[in-house]
Amino acid sequence: MPFADGTFDLAICGYSIHHMLHPARVIAELARVVRVGGRVALADMVSRDGSDRELHNRIEKARDASHTFSLFAAEFRDMLENVNMRVISSELAEKTRNFEVWMNAMIVPRGTAAYAETRSLLEGTLKNDEAGMRPRINNDGELEYLLPTIYIVAEKIS
Repeated sequence: MPFADGTFDLAICGYSIHHMLHPARVIAELARVVRVGGRVALADMVSRDGSDRELHNRIEKARDASHTFSLFAAEFRDMLENVNMRVISSELAEKTRNFEVWMNAMIVPRGTAAYAETRSLLEGTLKNDEAGMRPRINNDGELEYLLPTIYIVAEKIS
C-alpha cells in the first residue's frame, strides 16, 4: 500500500481475504501501516475446522471465480502473530445463507452451468457435511447453509 509504516491507528479488511492469492502478505501490509499499539480488524469467511477445505473451496469457486481459498480460523491468528500482532479479540459466528440469495448476489442465474455446478456440489454434502457448510433444506423446501465467519482484532506490539 502507498502508505508509510505506522501511518494509521486502525486498518480494516472485510470479507475479501478469501479473494487474495497471498493472504499472509495482505495481513503483513495491514500490520505494517498501523502504528505500535494500533489495530488490525478482519472479518472473513472461514473453513470449518475438521472440514474438507478443498471441497469447500470448490463450491465457492463454482459460484465465484474470484474466490481463491478460505482459511481456517487458526490461520488468521497465526498470520497476525507472525507480523508482531497480538490477537485481542476473536469470535466465530455463523450466518444462515439462502442458496438462491447467495447465487443472486453474484448474478448467477438458474439455468447456468455455474448455478448447476454450485448447487450440485453443495447438495452433495447434505448427508455428511464434508465441506463444513452445514447445508440443509429448510421448512419452505429451500436449500440453505451456514456461513462460518471470523471477526478478529489484533494489536501491533512492535
